[in-house]
Amino acid sequence: MDPWIIHKNNLGIWAEQRSILDNFVRTCSIAYNSAYGVPVLWFNLYDS
Repeated sequence: MDPWIIHKNNLGIWAEQRSILDNFVRTCSIAYNSAYGVPVLWFNLYDS
């Protein structure tokens, strides 16, 4: 499994992890929603 990468820009900070499984790329990200005060997780799985 690949390490978590911290991204920073003018919109905020989030962590992302990518891995390639066979012909698919899996991305898992964690961000913080300041409007609701909660962390947000999202997952992407797509064909490379």
